[in-house]
Formats: sequence, structure tokens, C-alpha cells
Amino acid sequence: MPTILRSFSCVALAATCGALPAQEKKFAPRDFMIPNYENLMFADLKSMRDREIWEELESSAIKLVFAEMERELGFSLDDLDRVTASMTFASAKEGGMSTGPVDTVRILEGNKALPVHKSMAGNRWQSEQIGAYKVWRRSSGGEDLFVQPCDTMQVWGTSAALLPALQKKRVALPSAEVMSFLSGRDATLACFVFGLDHPETKERFLDRMLGGAEWPEDDMPNLLGARLLATGDAEDPHLTIEAVLRHKKAGDGLKVTDELADKLLEKFRAEPRLRMIKPLLKQLVKKTDGTDLVLRLDLGRVRNAVGHLATLALPLFVGGEAQAKEAHARAKEAEAAARQRAAEAAKRRAEKQKPAAAGGKR
Repeated sequence: MPTILRSFSCVALAATCGALPAQEKKFAPRDFMIPNYENLMFADLKSMRDREIWEELESSAIKLVFAEMERELGFSLDDLDRVTASMTFASAKEGGMSTGPVDTVRILEGNKALPVHKSMAGNRWQSEQIGAYKVWRRSSGGEDLFVQPCDTMQVWGTSAALLPALQKKRVALPSAEVMSFLSGRDATLACFVFGLDHPETKERFLDRMLGGAEWPEDDMPNLLGARLLATGDAEDPHLTIEAVLRHKKAGDGLKVTDELADKLLEKFRAEPRLRMIKPLLKQLVKKTDGTDLVLRLDLGRVRNAVGHLATLALPLFVGGEAQAKEAHARAKEAEAAARQRAAEAAKRRAEKQKPAAAGGKR
């Protein structure tokens, strides 16, 4: 799970993948996802490029994270359009937590042929034919599978999650809760969402991540989600972060969640590594929307927002005080560079708008 969380810095599933010439068959992520999935991670790199967000991200301190991702993938992130992952947690044992693995399916969609990772040539992976697919299989604690259904798509997953899709074609749709979370007019660039009805997700996210609270037994949060959104003018969008804790009813549990959010925000604002964006954090909006507790922060226009996003995201990826200080310094440098680019662009626009000198050429 930590590897997955680091690999996605946070959705809407993707369009159909290019066809294999020999088979004339098209594949989509929904062919391989876990049916009725309640847990999802997604990043739409293509949408970020189309909105000129990706170029800014590559100029920020987040590029440190991108370099590590490219080493793990074995190809450039420029070749990747979307990353989608669905997860399911092992059934809980009676009277306690489950000890089984997290079953996952992770799908990479490229804009060109994606090379098979060089590790597939090693002794740890063995290839075989499963139905119409050539599949690589590896046993390491559990059993992992890899398949490349077409040259622009790669699918990784645990055997329990992926094997049923390889044996029989299926169309896996999200749960109603996930579909509801992803709905809206704003474009979702990246997200994660987890259902909290399972004891494992409650422990991981409500207790470990959020610190826990004393909710009524029948009114605990049942969904946690966060999204990076492109909002406002499509030609000059803002980046907005939205986090949601959802309940099944608007009762006393929602009030407890509201109080927990206040405590978390107080800690967040006291975090030394976020000093440079404290004025921005004052603009964070907290509201109750039906059964949802919603936190929403507008990071501003892209050229300014990326520096803020780097400051917020890097502590999730970089461990240790020394690394954190280095990341903070790089984030400040990236923000300064973004301001310089904005000033130069404004100067160029002003030059173009100057009226022609008297008697000069038009």
C-alpha cells in the first residue's frame, strides 16, 4: 500500500486503449478492474498536459518524485496518459483485523508503445498463456501477475484480483459511492477514494491517517476521498484540492467529524514545512454538504498553484528532516521560478499591447 500511495500523488476512468494489429481488439481499464470497487486511485496525466499543468509540474520540486517513478516504471512519464488502480481488502477475521493481503489491479495507459519492464527477463517472473493473454507470474509472499493486452496498456495485479478478468472478459464498474464521489462539473486530474465500511480501511485511514475520534457506533464515516481538480476557466484554470469524509446520514457522527477536521487543520497550519503557504491555508473552506464534510482549497492559477502543490505534496514522499528541508528549499525555488515566468509573460503581453509610436509603422 505505501508503494501504491507514493506512486500516485492522489479520477473517471479512461478511454479505450489502442488495438493490437493482429487481434483487432480494443481494451479498456474497466475490462480489468475489480468489480464494484470501493477503493480507487487515479491520475490523468493527459488532462494535465492538455491544460498545460504538466509542464509546470515538471519545473517544480515534484520532479524529484517523477524521476523516481520513471526509474520504477522503466519509461518516461511523457509516454504515460493515465494510471488507475482499484483495491480490495481481505475479509476480516471474526473478532479482529484481517491478516490477508491487499489485492490490487494497477493499469497504465500510454500514448505510445510501453516497453515491458526489464525485470520480466529475470528468473523471478515466469511467462505463460492464460486464455488470450500472455501473462507473467511471480510468487513473492503472494502471487503477482503482469499482462500487456495491447502495446499501449500494461496491467499489474495480485493473482486473486486479476486472474478472474484474464479468464473471462468482464466490465467492472465502480460502486455507487465512488461514482457519486467522482461526479461533478470540475475536471478530476487525480484522486483517491476509499470505502470505510471494512475494518481494515477504518484502521488504516480513520485511525492511522486521521488520528481517530469517538464516533457513534452506527454513524461512522463510510467514505474518505480527495481530488485534485481543474476549476474555473478552461483556458486558464485554477487547481483546487477537495477532501471529503462521507457519512450514511446527517447525524451526530457528522458533528464529530467536523470537530476532528478542526483539530487536523490546526495541526496542519502548525506544520513548519508549510510555513510558506500559511496565508493560502487561511482560505481553506470547510462546509457540510448533506452527509459530507468537505474541505476545499483553491491553490490559484496553474503557474502559482504548482508551487503550493509541491509544498503540500512533498512531505508525503520525502522522509527525514534533512530530506524535508531540501524538498522545502526546492519548493521555494520552484515557486520563485514560477513567479519569474509569470512576470516575464506579463511583460511580453504589455509590450504587445503598447500603441504604435506616432508616425511609426503599424
